[in-house]
Amino acid sequence: MSKLINREELLAKENLQEIAKELEADIALYNEELTGMDREALKKEEEELMDIFKANDEYVGGVEYELPDEIEYDGRKLKRNEITTKVVGFLNRIEVQFQATLGLYQCIRFWKTRGTGKIPYGAFDSTLRMLGTLKFKGEQDCFDILVVNNWFTAAHDAYSRDNIWTQYLHARHQSIMQNMEALDKADAPQAVAE
Repeated sequence: MSKLINREELLAKENLQEIAKELEADIALYNEELTGMDREALKKEEEELMDIFKANDEYVGGVEYELPDEIEYDGRKLKRNEITTKVVGFLNRIEVQFQATLGLYQCIRFWKTRGTGKIPYGAFDSTLRMLGTLKFKGEQDCFDILVVNNWFTAAHDAYSRDNIWTQYLHARHQSIMQNMEALDKADAPQAVAE
């Protein structure tokens, strides 16, 4: 069974595209290795992976990314409070189902009250996902989101490295689950045609 790629060695590499290719190749190999394993072996794989997930959750739970106090975009200098006001404005446009109201509310409150230049992984990840659901219209809207994006660029590389590792763990877990589902289907009684 192929071992999990070493996180620190992998993420120390310069090129994120090379990292992504290496992880994709590892997932393909892992899928092949899981094929044909029995339920007990798959459960053991999942238990080991869950320990790694737990360690990763603890790691990303403590990670913060540095955002600058000020940026210059298209000839204009903008301070953090001006940019966070833009973020809040965009988040306030998002419509969600009841189940997602707490997450959106907490994200908006975070940006309204945050006084430092550091942002935790979870808040950054949630903000990016939420902003990614929006559409933008007109010059001012486009300028504002480009300012926000430019400001977030300072954290992009570190966030991308943490995120790609988290996605890799999810992909390995998905491989295990697909193989368990295949076993469940194989064990299910087949309908008899009459």
